[in-house]
Amino acid sequence: MRRSSLLAFIWVASLTGCAPVTQSTAPVIESGSGDVQVVVESGPAEGSERFAIVPASSRITVLTFRSGPMARLGHNHVITSSALTGSVWVAPSLEETLARIVLPVESLTVDDAAARAEEGEEFAAPVPEKDAVATRNNMLGEDLLNAGSHAFVRATCGALDFESDPSTALCDVSIAGVTVALRMPISFQQDDNQLTVRGEATITHEQLGLTPFSAAGGAVRVADGMTIRYEINAQRLSRARD
Repeated sequence: MRRSSLLAFIWVASLTGCAPVTQSTAPVIESGSGDVQVVVESGPAEGSERFAIVPASSRITVLTFRSGPMARLGHNHVITSSALTGSVWVAPSLEETLARIVLPVESLTVDDAAARAEEGEEFAAPVPEKDAVATRNNMLGEDLLNAGSHAFVRATCGALDFESDPSTALCDVSIAGVTVALRMPISFQQDDNQLTVRGEATITHEQLGLTPFSAAGGAVRVADGMTIRYEINAQRLSRARD
């Protein structure tokens, strides 16, 4: 099975009871597959304003869901990080805005109690610490994110489309040696010195060319869709070209 930018988030189901699962209402995003480059590599557009991502006020959250006839034996999981770094170059024509984002995979936290509490009833059941640790170790292991050889998730995003609903950006996301093309939904807010980009989407295994994890002949398995939610806050530094 090919490793993918989100395989680590969907692989392990622990065996304790959880609250009932509901399907995410986030929009399903478009996806390419294989090694691709979809973002223009010529760099920021002339006259772009550069904003630096502020990790302390930025966050990515990934929600995975249990499924199957014996789903009650599995866990829903919440994976979070507030260690995003990088830059956003806001172009005079917003459609030409470019972002480069880096996420250290070791920063990923699994089933933080406060993060689970924020997600409501379907994540209300606590996850034993040993299960959360085991899930994280598997996620970072050689068969998944392979943190020892690939320490960072990297995303390059551009080609903004403000005519679509929701607005979107086209992103190359690289992890564990594989790059996939994803069209991500965005909400884009800017004042003189601050920039905030938010989005939420559901990604399916099929879009990524993956087979969902299952156990006991499919009686316990991971639901096809996982939810990704992100908020990126950045502070203006300078123009890209003076």
